[in-house]
Amino acid sequence: MKDTQDFLRDLRNELGHSQESMAFSIGKSQPTYYRMENGKKKIDMEDIEKLAKATGKDKTEIFQKLNGMTI
Repeated sequence: MKDTQDFLRDLRNELGHSQESMAFSIGKSQPTYYRMENGKKKIDMEDIEKLAKATGKDKTEIFQKLNGMTI
């Protein structure tokens, strides 16, 4: 889960978001986003789609990074 933590935190920081603002942008509470970022909540396809829309990243890239796949 370390890769998930690193990827989500790095993505959030790259965009200049706090956990609270990132959570808001994907329609989640800050505690829920915290659990996602720290590997304590499973990230489903709906979450991936919301992350892609909020960040402007490709959902396939996000899926692959979260699942430890190389692009």
